Amino acid sequence: MFFLARPKVVFVHIQKTAGSSIRKALFHHGQATDQQNEMGSIGYWHAPASLGIKLLGHDRWCEFRSFAVVRNPWERLVSWWTMAHVQGRHHRIRRQATASFASYVYDLGSFHAFLAAGDVCYHDSDGWRWPFCPQVNYISGPDGQIVVDHILRFERLDQDWPTFCGTVGLPPTPLEVTNATPHAPYRDYYTPETRDLVAEKFAPDIAQFGYEY
Repeated sequence: MFFLARPKVVFVHIQKTAGSSIRKALFHHGQATDQQNEMGSIGYWHAPASLGIKLLGHDRWCEFRSFAVVRNPWERLVSWWTMAHVQGRHHRIRRQATASFASYVYDLGSFHAFLAAGDVCYHDSDGWRWPFCPQVNYISGPDGQIVVDHILRFERLDQDWPTFCGTVGLPPTPLEVTNATPHAPYRDYYTPETRDLVAEKFAPDIAQFGYEY
């Protein structure tokens, strides 16, 4: 989660939705708020909106214009596994002793093994990681209702990002590609069984955003 002081904007950073690129762009437009310093120091980079509301209080949360980016769940999981697997391999080569999600994913091995462990919630210095957590959970309050003001689509971010910037009064800084790992077309990684597994686990996202395989 990233807080910007002027204008008052909070970004709910869902993993593998261009969040690193967006945070880099936001850094150009002001200083982090006290809330950002606190959230970052306790490993809440990917905290859900419900936790932000809990820590700030509802009234303070509402002072900020909140936004998030969502992505096709099948493609997002492939992107997440690919990045973590590559990073984990580097950690093992360097004999890095610190526990990390990337090392955990690398030790799992295949993409199918990653999906088989998708309901495991992993904690490291960067916060919690639950691969099968629906994206709507990140942007909903305790009552299950969506509390984020603006929802951008990864698939049309070249349009949604400039529109959002204009809405909240930010210069439309182009997003640089950051933290991206090349991979084959996402459908190449799935079997009919794993395709259906993701459809089941991300049914809330599919219903809310209309994603299709």
